[in-house]
Amino acid sequence: MAGFDAAVAAELGFSFVDIDMKNIESYRVYRKYLLYHRSARKEIALPTYILVDLRGDNFAVHGELTGSMSRRRFRVSLEGMLQQSEFARSAEDA
Repeated sequence: MAGFDAAVAAELGFSFVDIDMKNIESYRVYRKYLLYHRSARKEIALPTYILVDLRGDNFAVHGELTGSMSRRRFRVSLEGMLQQSEFARSAEDA
């Protein structure tokens, strides 16, 4: 699934990072984003998709999608999350 999820993200102009929770180095890099809305790693459903703005010194999490879904549903959900987020407004200002 990560293959078509990455393709949809790229088509929409996003970077897609597939984090292997068993890979300690990878998990360590992205831990703060994964746990932003969760208090513990065990609360993170797999797969979980997080829309993160990494511009500047701080990061902002603008939403999350959880669960396996079709390519079309993933695209529609990601587009909807983007339209409702401050990320869309800040991109317009840039």
